[in-house]
Amino acid sequence: MRRWLGWSLALILTLFFIGQFPQYAFASQRAWLGVIVSNIDQDELEELELEYGVKVVRVLANSPADEAGIQKNDILVKLDDKPIYSAQRLVWLVNKYRPGDKVKLRIFRDGKMQTVKLQMGKKPSSRFPWSRRTYLGVQLQELTPSLREYFGAPEDQGVLIAEVEENSPADKAGLKSGDVILKMDRKTIHDIDDVYRVLDFFDPGEKITIEYLRNKKKHDVSVELGERPAPEWWEKLDHFRGRF
Repeated sequence: MRRWLGWSLALILTLFFIGQFPQYAFASQRAWLGVIVSNIDQDELEELELEYGVKVVRVLANSPADEAGIQKNDILVKLDDKPIYSAQRLVWLVNKYRPGDKVKLRIFRDGKMQTVKLQMGKKPSSRFPWSRRTYLGVQLQELTPSLREYFGAPEDQGVLIAEVEENSPADKAGLKSGDVILKMDRKTIHDIDDVYRVLDFFDPGEKITIEYLRNKKKHDVSVELGERPAPEWWEKLDHFRGRF
């Protein structure tokens, strides 16, 4: 009976992770550059005398970009002679490669063009999705027009904190239920997905500045992010793990 239950749980979990989170099942097959970039507006491009490019806002430690010497504020112009018009275009280009492929990256730094050679890495993956994301410790709710008016939130900006988990990073930083998150890391928050996108840029232990509304007044707080805890139901399966 115990063996049957163990295999049944293994099958359920396998189907769950492949069906619900395919990016985790196949992430190790995707190429990885290791940079976070932002789009550049046309005025700045003209000032730099560039037709296109994206700006590096962060280089991830020990990534292919880090090892190749890519720096914050470098402007990525071409990947293997293919123009990089936007951050979305860079993602599309990188996804055409496999880990181990060698590429040339054309960059603009300190007013000069240069070419950097690097080898694509393997996109980091975690076995389980809850261990991939950093942890803030809040339950969020989208703002309806009436809630937006009640809390004094700007149009098309902000998400409501419905609950703050005890002893979570948000709790320790002083965030409360009823606060409305407006910005994270100076990035405007329009919906709940924006919160997760920002959190995915950071690792546990890193600090992030959150701008929020409380009593219709804006405040800033620095939050040290934590690591997302595994669900309680998974901890109860310890005695089955050796059978999976």
